[in-house]
Amino acid sequence: MRLPFALLVCTLMHTVVRAQVFMGGGYGTFNVPGASEKFRGFGPTFRCEYIEKNERISLYLDASYFEKTMSQGTTEVYDRNGVPQGQASVNTRFSYVYNVIGSKILLVTTADEKKINPYVGGGFDFIYAQQRTSYQPSYDAGSGAHGSMLYGLQLNTGIQYCIQPVIIELRGNLDFVFKPLVDDNSNILTNLRLSAMIPL
Repeated sequence: MRLPFALLVCTLMHTVVRAQVFMGGGYGTFNVPGASEKFRGFGPTFRCEYIEKNERISLYLDASYFEKTMSQGTTEVYDRNGVPQGQASVNTRFSYVYNVIGSKILLVTTADEKKINPYVGGGFDFIYAQQRTSYQPSYDAGSGAHGSMLYGLQLNTGIQYCIQPVIIELRGNLDFVFKPLVDDNSNILTNLRLSAMIPL
């Protein structure tokens, strides 16, 4: 009984020694090409990546935030009792907390080599989407907001460069979301991110 347990402990210790967790952040663009109006902007990203030494495959967790406010024209505003208050301009703010769990494969060498290293990868999207409508002037109309969870698949490609101990990465993502992000037919999200990570 002691021998199998000792072998298991040694294997786990060996894995921990060979592996390293990197954390960092970045900034980049986002675009919903299927939206009826231009839906582009910028947002931050938090990154965590699990890399084994002398290996080309890594696991990652990305968490990003982006938002966009769109004008919806004007409308007649009514108070809570249904009494007309006048005309108001309508703005809708779309905000997304955009999380991805996935893996990537380095195509040239291992992560610790000081070389330009292209890669391909993919993962699963978990997106919290919120939509909030506001009126100006506000009168007594209040505002409406609702949130929902969206899911999808991500494909990505990019390059990374190791400047010990920092890894700099430029990544392009293509996401296929199972429900529309903005309009009834806007299920695709693209973004380009520049980030840097350091080992813990």
